[in-house]
Amino acid sequence: MHEALARFLARRENRLARTIRAALSSAEAATCVHLDRHVLTVSEARMVLGSVAVRRQAVAAAIELARRWNNQRWAVSAAVSTPVAIVEDEWLAGDGDPAPPHVYVCIAARADACQPVPYGIGRDVSTAAAAARGLRDCRIRRGEVRVRYSAGEIGSGVWYFLPAALDPPPEVSADRWHMQTHAVSRCPVESVRPMSALAGDDAEDTALLGEMRDEALAFLVAQPWCRRVTGAYWGDGIGGVVAVFLFEFDAAPGASAMVSPAWCVVGDLPSLLLPCRGRHETPVDVLERYCGEMERWSASVLAGERGAGCAVVAAAPTVEHAEMLQSRVSALRDDVMPQLRLERA
Repeated sequence: MHEALARFLARRENRLARTIRAALSSAEAATCVHLDRHVLTVSEARMVLGSVAVRRQAVAAAIELARRWNNQRWAVSAAVSTPVAIVEDEWLAGDGDPAPPHVYVCIAARADACQPVPYGIGRDVSTAAAAARGLRDCRIRRGEVRVRYSAGEIGSGVWYFLPAALDPPPEVSADRWHMQTHAVSRCPVESVRPMSALAGDDAEDTALLGEMRDEALAFLVAQPWCRRVTGAYWGDGIGGVVAVFLFEFDAAPGASAMVSPAWCVVGDLPSLLLPCRGRHETPVDVLERYCGEMERWSASVLAGERGAGCAVVAAAPTVEHAEMLQSRVSALRDDVMPQLRLERA
């Protein structure tokens, strides 16, 4: 993927919860905010317009952002419309001076205030017809994205890419979604709570945990086998230090895919997904397993095996990183986990 598009997808401001906080901070409760995020700047778009490959990569980047936002919107306390990626015919053809692909979403503090622009009009387009126009994204082939096309008055038109619909309609807020479909009795693990119940010891701790929730969601959605997130739950943690979340998801078949549900550990350590071992498993149990995985990786690296056969750790397999990780895991075992056990006893 072109470096400008890779940078775009990696930006922290493209995490939906962060975007929502910034957009709604100055908006009135009865109003909605329309967001339109282009994958390239005007100058970047003009520089790459002559490349068919980069134009297609830009379409893929817009579809990917729409997919991520569609997954992330169920874990934020706001009403969020279905994200839609928008691409003009001129962009696909490389003609004129078209706007680069962009993603639209409408957000509001209240469900009754969310009034999205009716994008996605036109006719449904088959996978074969989309492929004939060079739209061969794997997410279209798998049915994860619905393609629609609206012809313009003078021949050119607009393509709309909508992530596959989830059960709650766009106008249902995240809180209502969790209350209606993720009541405690239906949580897959006894020790977790709906994400809407996430709260720390004070406002600062809660804000930090919210950022860690965003990080966990982003980490899961970035996995190549993750098609969509269907449930999100709050486990336990300390803001800015470590947090444990549980996610349900649809996964593409494959040897590397994880089975839903799965735990995600994030914090001042490498993020890691761990399979769930049953309804009675607790977040502290998960942290014990996390420490074991990190210790095995560190021992492997120090033995010169570079982490072979261990969990994939987002760090270079160097002695320096292994020793640093050992120190952090020791602090997690000795200082943090006893605190969580005491608070939840």
